[in-house]
Amino acid sequence: MKKLIKRVRQKMLFGFFLTLPTVVFWVAVSISKFAGHPEFSDAMLFMGSVTHLAYTLLFPALGLLVAVLTRREIEIMESHSNLYRVESNNRRINNVLINWCVILLALLVVALLNDI
Repeated sequence: MKKLIKRVRQKMLFGFFLTLPTVVFWVAVSISKFAGHPEFSDAMLFMGSVTHLAYTLLFPALGLLVAVLTRREIEIMESHSNLYRVESNNRRINNVLINWCVILLALLVVALLNDI
């Protein structure tokens, strides 16, 4: 059981690490917009629209996929130990990861609508 918990925590940590490039990208874009110097975001977009899609869509979507799969694994693990629907630390952390990925994907939608 402890190995399963450790594996679940590793997956959640991996999900958070998948979203770090997106956060760095949006910070660079905001600095570029406020400072008026596009060098910050242009340096990150070294491969053009491919990296832009990777930063804004691919990484948060993969993080969300990892979070949803981990959520299912948590539900299975808790049902085997008769703790189903009990709010555990793993479930709370996983909900934070899901919410974080959804916020990043919503930021992509807002950016597309505002043409950032």
